[in-house]
Order: sequence, then structure tokens, then C-alpha cells
Amino acid sequence: MPATLRHLLVFANIFSILLLISINTLFFSTCYAIDEQGQALLTWKNSLNSSTDALKSWNSEVRSPCKWFGIHCNSNGQVVEISLKAVDLQGSLPSNFQSLKSLKTLIVTPPKWYVFCIYTR
Repeated sequence: MPATLRHLLVFANIFSILLLISINTLFFSTCYAIDEQGQALLTWKNSLNSSTDALKSWNSEVRSPCKWFGIHCNSNGQVVEISLKAVDLQGSLPSNFQSLKSLKTLIVTPPKWYVFCIYTR
């Protein structure tokens, strides 16, 4: 086999592998984007009513809920505190917070400060 043909086949194989990896990254990266803690928080967010978009950063495109508004995590990436002060939210606390095993403090206060909920585990 001539050297040029051999180089062409090697190049084609490398290109095919790189193309396959790129397609896989593009289409399947969101399948594992969010952890169990994030899923629990998103479920809660979707059950709430709000007149503001204060929880806009709570979305599945961000892998870790530690980067979301009002979420505080320890060095292991576990949610330890949810602090939603002066945020207009209406709804109930979810029953699926069991996945937030390290959650110690939950602070929810409305904008007008007439009722508040502070939970410490």
C-alpha cells in the first residue's frame, strides 16, 4: 500500500473518532448534568409560584446546585444551607428533601418580613 494512501486512511480514522467524540459530547452531556440534590431542588422550584425570577439560576444546565442562588455547600459539594431571604415564593416545603442529607439550615423569608420559616436540623 502506498504511503499516501496509508496516511489518508489514518487521517480518516482519526477524524472519524474525533467526530464521534464531539457528537457524543454535544448530544449526551445533559443526560448526566445534574445530581440528586439538584433534582430535588428543581422539583421543589417547579412546585412553587413566584412573581420574580429569583430562582432563575436553578436550572439543569448548571451541574452543581452549589452555584445556584441561595444555595450554600460544604467542601464536598453537599448542600448544607438554603437561604432564600426576601424572595416572593408561594408553595409548600417538599417531601423529597431526603436527598439533601447534609442540609442543616433552611431560611425562607418573604419580601415583607411578616412571616418567616427557619429550620435547623
